[in-house]
Amino acid sequence: KTPTGAVEEVEWVTCIVLARDFSLMSLAYDWLNSGQHPFRSVVVDSLTELQKRAIDQTSGIEQPNQQDWGTVLRVMEDQVRKLRDLLYHPTRPLECVMLIALTHYRDGKFRPFVKGQLELTLPGFIDVVGYLYVQTDADGNLARQMLIAPLGDLDAKDRTNALTVHYGPTIQNPDLEQMLQVIDAN
Repeated sequence: KTPTGAVEEVEWVTCIVLARDFSLMSLAYDWLNSGQHPFRSVVVDSLTELQKRAIDQTSGIEQPNQQDWGTVLRVMEDQVRKLRDLLYHPTRPLECVMLIALTHYRDGKFRPFVKGQLELTLPGFIDVVGYLYVQTDADGNLARQMLIAPLGDLDAKDRTNALTVHYGPTIQNPDLEQMLQVIDAN
């Protein structure tokens, strides 16, 4: 508010919410779902950490039991699907929902580093699963690459097919805005 008590309009570019517990993530989602925000996209960095917060909320510092793991799976799948569904919000749809996760090697594949069955169900909820890595070019410079098609032991996909048609199986120096333009053009 201004000194006169009037509400001052603020132009948001970025808002960072440090979710030190899972309930804060739920509040952030509720605000986005209200449609009363200026944002065009949301990024969760990282889903690996968010799941750890859900585990903390469920079992504290105790080892989760089988029932706890079931609760964590349901809570995390619900949160992922609700975030994804913000793309189809009736009054304020987001242009992009990006979920970042660490990666680990398990059962012969590099997969999202999340615990339990979420490791297997997560890619099914998402349209594009990219595997981001850095490679050295011929001049010794580092360049980011993002695999968007399955290759050997790497899990990746492009359900839109627009990115694969435009870029091929790997995007050189991926730029999210350019990728969204490619998807929107199709």
